[in-house]
Amino acid sequence: MNDIGGNQINNYIGNSPLDSNGCPILWLNGPAGSGKSAISQTIAEHYAAQQKIAASFFFFRGAGQHSQIEHLIPTLAYQVSIFNQAAKSVLIDSMREEPNLHKQALYHQLDRLLIKPIQATGLELSKILIIINALDECDDKELISQFIAAIFTICNVQLPFKLFLTSCFNQLIKKSVVKYLSLQSINATADIQLYLKSELSSLYERKFRIMQNIPGPWPSEEHLDRLSRNAAGSFIIASTLVKFIDKEKGHPNDNLQEALNMTDGLDPVYHQVITTAFQENRTL
Repeated sequence: MNDIGGNQINNYIGNSPLDSNGCPILWLNGPAGSGKSAISQTIAEHYAAQQKIAASFFFFRGAGQHSQIEHLIPTLAYQVSIFNQAAKSVLIDSMREEPNLHKQALYHQLDRLLIKPIQATGLELSKILIIINALDECDDKELISQFIAAIFTICNVQLPFKLFLTSCFNQLIKKSVVKYLSLQSINATADIQLYLKSELSSLYERKFRIMQNIPGPWPSEEHLDRLSRNAAGSFIIASTLVKFIDKEKGHPNDNLQEALNMTDGLDPVYHQVITTAFQENRTL
């Protein structure tokens, strides 16, 4: 990712107990399609590859359990228990003592299901990361606010893990335990161009039989530059462009030429994609 934002995130997930400002919580915000979920997934995979504990929950509006906060803490607790036997033992004891613990107040759940099991691991803060993606897509805004308040209350003592949060909005809560990073202040064009190059190069290799008369490298650097500008800083638009070029109807190189002529921004790109799909359906 961009050097400025990437360095801040890399410092945060590095081996130091806290980031450079002594904050256990990093809150990333940015508009839809700016790459927050991709960053969250990459960080989770990074921790897992290093055999560190990484538990994550990705909210998704209107997606059943993934949009409901009552599944948040139990899901994170279960993931932590998989990584560490000591945490699992404490979690089992808590559930045995309080069978209805998952129905209790969020602060109590947080303490018994997540904080105490993590404390039982004896691991350093830098080795445990909790990721909660897309807070604003939780269906119950009041309960998510209560959860955040509970986290901050625990921070007054000590949060036994690092917490990485993402949302579209920037909920500025004046707390010294939180470091904010906005993707709106970061130019993602270079990252989007790398994404487009990777995806379309893979397409070129995968469909080599129909692409063998198209000289490489494909797309050219000039075309990648134009496509990345058409994406207007949005990974959602970039992904839509890739799918449009890779669609079954038409030759990928012809589709590429159409994509190059799509103007900047989400609405024009989607309008062109939908219009093309409608025209194709009429010919079936």
